[in-house]
Amino acid sequence: MRDLPIRESSRPKIKSIKISRQLAKAEDTIEVVLIAQPKGRALFSIAEVNNVADITMKEDTDNPGTYVGRYIVQVGDNAVGAAVSIVFTNENYQTLCTQARQRVTIDTVPPRIHEMCVIPKIVRNGRRFTLKVTAEPNCNVAADFSQLDSTHKRQ
Repeated sequence: MRDLPIRESSRPKIKSIKISRQLAKAEDTIEVVLIAQPKGRALFSIAEVNNVADITMKEDTDNPGTYVGRYIVQVGDNAVGAAVSIVFTNENYQTLCTQARQRVTIDTVPPRIHEMCVIPKIVRNGRRFTLKVTAEPNCNVAADFSQLDSTHKRQ
């Protein structure tokens, strides 16, 4: 028995893969768009992230050959430079597996504050003080001191 040759025209073809964001945090949506042959089936996965395997991509009825899949990032999902894999099966049931050129970083770990102190330790109305915070690089710190004024009359 000999193998029958596969006609070139029946092989799965992928034109492009686009990922909506390369950096995501909890509750962000990562959208993967695949342009390929119409009437196929497509799935995507993000390496290193639990529960992000074989996410179904739906073909856009207004744009045949455009497949869209979405994943909402959950707290606890974390990956740095993770590969996004696509499995595309055309209407002839031939399958092509590939990876997007873009990679995804998911960070749902809140920044760490290493140290925080008020100088001086006891603060009186009308006196200046300094709040010193040491945290991870590229973090922002915001503080609301409006409740510290004991001379302000509350209603």
